[in-house]
Amino acid sequence: MTLREKQDALAADLSRYKNPQDRLAHMIRVGRAAPGLEENFKTPEAKLEGCLSNLWVRSEFRDGLCFFRADSDSAIVKGLATVISDLFSGLPPEDILKADLAPLRQAGLWQQLTPNRRTGLARLVDNIHEFAREHLPQ
Repeated sequence: MTLREKQDALAADLSRYKNPQDRLAHMIRVGRAAPGLEENFKTPEAKLEGCLSNLWVRSEFRDGLCFFRADSDSAIVKGLATVISDLFSGLPPEDILKADLAPLRQAGLWQQLTPNRRTGLARLVDNIHEFAREHLPQ
């Protein structure tokens, strides 16, 4: 899928929930259902600072594309981190650097998060962008 297709699919998924609390509950369900990371990938190097809950990200680059997986000990953070990771996964670095989180903002999810959770998830996006910059074609 292209970035635009992924963003449109995410926006359509979130628009099914008219109530902001229902969207948050959906993210919690996503977090509980997501496989997360194996314990051996939950290292201090993979842990992102800036979030009250633990948040780990695993980044891989293969065949010219970036792939991300995230995990957290908080179901809502894990759900949001999974959605963000899925949004950026399977894309070339240059597309990742053009992407934003408009679907999450337009759905009102971003505004409902505590400042600490927004900071932690912003760190995840920064980490993903940094990884993409490191893998731009030379």
